[in-house]
Amino acid sequence: MITLCLKTFSRYIREKPLIVVLTIGGILITTFALLFMDSVVWHHYEETAALYAETRTISFDVTERQDTLADQLRRMLRNRVALPKIEKFLAYSDQAVGAYWDASSDEDVARYGRVFTENEAIAGSRVVMISEEYYVSAITQSDDFWSSSINLFGEKYQPIGTFFLDSFSGYSKTFIIPAESLLQSGKKITHVSCTFLAPMTAEQTEILLKTMDGLYENGTLVLPKTYESKALSAALANLLGLLFVLLLSLLNTLQLVVYWMKSNRRKFQIYVIAGARPSTVILLSLSNTFLLMLIAFAGGFLLFEAVCPYFIQKNIAAQAPPFLIAATAIALFLYVLAATFIFALRFLKREKLHLL
Repeated sequence: MITLCLKTFSRYIREKPLIVVLTIGGILITTFALLFMDSVVWHHYEETAALYAETRTISFDVTERQDTLADQLRRMLRNRVALPKIEKFLAYSDQAVGAYWDASSDEDVARYGRVFTENEAIAGSRVVMISEEYYVSAITQSDDFWSSSINLFGEKYQPIGTFFLDSFSGYSKTFIIPAESLLQSGKKITHVSCTFLAPMTAEQTEILLKTMDGLYENGTLVLPKTYESKALSAALANLLGLLFVLLLSLLNTLQLVVYWMKSNRRKFQIYVIAGARPSTVILLSLSNTFLLMLIAFAGGFLLFEAVCPYFIQKNIAAQAPPFLIAATAIALFLYVLAATFIFALRFLKREKLHLL
């Protein structure tokens, strides 16, 4: 059967090369349009995701008056105010950064060793993560570094790992300790940054302002932007034109499939008259269409990969992930094969009536 399918397809290419080229070219353009739509949609998705991320972070320089700072920050950390759960909390002092990460956070912070456990974070345990620069310097002076301790704020801290400086860009420090440990030390905190797990509403922003009242230097407070439904609506509105392209592409593909099948009608009539079973005719139809689609999709994919960097450079599109490209390919193949199957069934039904 495979040999018959290949022979049928190659014979048709020799007999009607123009129809084959036009059909492949049309489906190739459709493939390119769909992949381009994927990349643009993914670009809008990334922009929307970035917008969501912007709505989750607050930062400020701390005022000189710090008598209530520790209690207010503890209220945030222990979720005693009506705010979203905290994903990452950083409090900066002259000697160290007090940090907290939510247990569900997947941020990769530790380059070597580990981060604080939840129990250590809550208890304010005397454990410390160090910068790689400090580690390289210290390890040359002591072969037993991880068993030794580091003096901070008059206390001995046990080193447990090194950290990525990128996670603390702009406020790079040598030591990172549990936030509660820094609050317990009573040392002056100069800057606070807090990222929540969910975007904040306008009401929650008001609560946050009241909670932080008097704790930040004027002009230094960066509030989360309240996420507006208009922003998402605007992003979706930009996709309406792409949906129109998708509709035209699918209609164009359907017309090409119908034209392709009609051009094969005489050949299938001969098969039916010669006594071919309906399943054989349907299988030949599907195999011919599949081979045609394989060539067209490969051409469209290669064309798109060639020009995609240009669209990315112009900030028109983004590199779509493999799963989205695969889903597009599967959907397009199933769509075309389903249309071929339906057309083949209708053809067989008509031919059966004619023979009767």
